[in-house]
Amino acid sequence: QRVESLCVSNGLTNLMGELYESVLERPIAANIRKSLLERYLGMLNGQTDNQARDTFLRIHAQLFCISPSPYLATLLEKFTAKDESALRTWTGYIEEAMSEIEDSSTKIKLYATLTHIFLDILKDDENAAESAKNILNLDPSSVVAFKTCFSCNERREDYFECCELFKSFPIDKFTSEDRK
Repeated sequence: QRVESLCVSNGLTNLMGELYESVLERPIAANIRKSLLERYLGMLNGQTDNQARDTFLRIHAQLFCISPSPYLATLLEKFTAKDESALRTWTGYIEEAMSEIEDSSTKIKLYATLTHIFLDILKDDENAAESAKNILNLDPSSVVAFKTCFSCNERREDYFECCELFKSFPIDKFTSEDRK
């Protein structure tokens, strides 16, 4: 903490970043890793140069994969201000960091976040459909993921994929309300 405050006050944030990076590259306990990521993210928040921006997005994605929370989602929204390039960079970092996640419920939350970003912000039906399909791979009875995947493929006129979805989805999971 003392080194961090000295580095920040003397404009040596790159040095501080290198220190965090070197520590984070080592195998450390999950709770310590989360704490370090939170501190590093706090240090980067508000910096404007491109290197700090890219590092912020990468560290944010790693932390979001460990602990997806509304606070982190809001922080990302404020930091990127719906900047498409920044969001695409972040989604790439999320996909990289997800390879280390084993818990399927966490993966579903992460894919749901990606689906939302691709669908509602980036207007990218192809990647939204892929994220929704990943949810279906983890939870084959997810009606929301099915509907999202189907509608994205329909808009893309990928009717073969729509048929494949119908073949693989357990239709009995639809309630009468879902069938509308």
